Amino acid sequence: MICCGDGFNDISMIEYAGLGVAMENAQDLVKQASDYITSSNDNNGILQVIQQFFLNKNSKVYIFRKVVYCSNRNSINFRF
Repeated sequence: MICCGDGFNDISMIEYAGLGVAMENAQDLVKQASDYITSSNDNNGILQVIQQFFLNKNSKVYIFRKVVYCSNRNSINFRF
């Protein structure tokens, strides 16, 4: 399980996850609790996590109405 967050309320979720990810714009304590730091919300940090950990290098990703569609016709549903 991968959890991404940027606020103090996300620390327990990040620590619980198999891979806890902090956004670049997160509070310092959140970054310290995480295993990985991605780009900020404004720079598609969640998309970068999906590309890094879920997809192979040849996949393309499209986001439409909060659903991530992959070029291999799979979809990953999540809230953001």
